[in-house]
Parts: sequence; C-alpha cells; structure tokens
Amino acid sequence: MNKYITLILTLNLLFSCKGKTEDIPVPTEFSELIEWGIESPADSLFVFYKNCKISTDKIKKRELGNNLVFQYYLKETDYIDTTDEEYFEEIKFEIPIKSGLQKYSTNNLSDYKTTFEWGCFCDWPNETEAEQNIGKIELEKLNDSIWEVTIDIKNIPLNKEKKIKRKFYEYKPKLEIATKDTINRTDKFNRKQGHWITESYFTIENGIYSNNYFSGSRFNFMYYKEKKTLSSIWIYENDEWTKSIKFDRYGKLVKK
Repeated sequence: MNKYITLILTLNLLFSCKGKTEDIPVPTEFSELIEWGIESPADSLFVFYKNCKISTDKIKKRELGNNLVFQYYLKETDYIDTTDEEYFEEIKFEIPIKSGLQKYSTNNLSDYKTTFEWGCFCDWPNETEAEQNIGKIELEKLNDSIWEVTIDIKNIPLNKEKKIKRKFYEYKPKLEIATKDTINRTDKFNRKQGHWITESYFTIENGIYSNNYFSGSRFNFMYYKEKKTLSSIWIYENDEWTKSIKFDRYGKLVKK
C-alpha cells in the first residue's frame, strides 16, 4: 500500500490542471485555483467535427462517419466552497453534407438527430427527453473551417429554451496542459486518448483513455481539520469500476 501513498504524494507535487473562463480572470496553476476557491473554471465549446457521426455509444460520443457533427458545450465555474452549484449544458446535432450546398436549415430538429442536455442539482432530461425538442436550426458554410450557426431550441418535457447565433469552428486535436506536461491528448473527435493525469480539489485521476473509455485509478481526498488526506482509491477498467481501497480520516488503510 505504501506504493499508492508514494504515488499520490508524487502526483500531488508534479501535476495540476489548467483551465480557462470567459467570465473572470483565472490563474493557470491548480494551487492558485484553490486560493481563488475554484475547483473547476468555466469553459465553453462551439465546434464541428468533419467525417463524423454521433455515436450510439454514450461514452464514445462521436465516431467516424460521413456527416458533420456540431457541438455546443458550456460548463459553469465550480467553486470549492459552494455545494450543489455545478452546471453544464450541451447541444449537439449532425447534418449530411450535400455537394455544393452552402446553407442548411430545418424546423424538425429530429432531422439532425438533435439533443439538448444539461446537468445540475435541479431537473434535467434523461436520454429520451433530451431528444424531444422543437425549434429551428440554420447553418451557413463560410469556409472549410467556419460555419455560421443559429439555434433556437426548446426542450418539450422540461420547457427549457436556448438561443445561439455564432460561428462554429472545426475542432482541432489538442494537448490539454497539466502543469508543464503535455500528456493529456484528445483526438480529432475530441475524445480522450492515451495517458491522462488530471487533478481537482478532491481527486487525482491517473490512467489510460481509449475513445473516452478510462482504465486506471482515481484517488479521492477528504479534508479533516484542514489537512488533506487520502480517503479512497477507485480502480477502473474500460470505464467500469472494479474495486476500491479505503482509508480512514487519518489516511490509514481501512482493513476489510
């Protein structure tokens, strides 16, 4: 068990997460995020993916296909000292490309396999409800890398509305920086691939991703008398939890 504790201490010193927000200035080092009381800064995405389709595999999300898939995603700032305020929302749809056609539109959102999802400590749609929407989507191709997109959508079961009019850009694979490391890779469909190490206020994850499927360890922490201690280690294989190792409030192994 000492090897797990040694690994945690090493990771805690070496790795941190880098984030961005459109609303307030946020420092880039994780230690500074804690000082700001921020566990996870706000982020947003307005992108499309070429040669793609929406996957029926909810973990994989996207896969190789013949269409364009558009994705809007918003995640609000997560504050360490505030509970139950986490919020995200996502709209995604796909269109079959027709040669020479620059403009597309529909008043039947199911034509584009449109889903409108969000999550918070409130009402949110289940998998079926996320597909039950009315409204209109209009698109105009400005060039190979930019589309002008107008979305006017209302989720019928939960009566939630969203309007968007802005440019969507072709997604480019990137390296998300963890401290000064560049191991956290995404592919052309924005799926996590390869070795990832990420840290938040309560967790450190270290493992391998394959098309968003995670195999590795999640280290969970608690704060007792203002001291950060290891509370548990969860082991995953292909995104399935396989076992856990628990520690008491003093960081000592709990024997089964």
